[in-house]
Amino acid sequence: MMGLSLGEVLVILFFALLAFGPKQIPKIARILGRLTHEIKRIGWDISRAMNELEREVEKTIPKDEIADLAPKESPKFVIEQGRLSIEKPADEESSAKESETKDKEGAKDISKEDNDGRDNTGQKQTG
Repeated sequence: MMGLSLGEVLVILFFALLAFGPKQIPKIARILGRLTHEIKRIGWDISRAMNELEREVEKTIPKDEIADLAPKESPKFVIEQGRLSIEKPADEESSAKESETKDKEGAKDISKEDNDGRDNTGQKQTG
């Protein structure tokens, strides 16, 4: 039983008897038993659904394609000056820098299109 000693269980049952009375205790025990069974059943259903999903994925996607989706190298976590950061592999860093550069260039182009002499409120600025 969840790490409870016999004495602790007896104390809990004694207070339950005082709080609910002898007629209500069997009803409460039945309700708790059904609740426990229902929670276990839900867990079993979730486990079965996950297994079925895994089998379905294995049927539709070849294992070599699944292996290709996994990262070649796991990221390394580094703590410097009290901050947690992820150290990316070299090939990811170069592709990330290229995409950042493209994003910044795109942002510059957008800002030129949006800035037609209007301030943040949309009012046309004079002067």
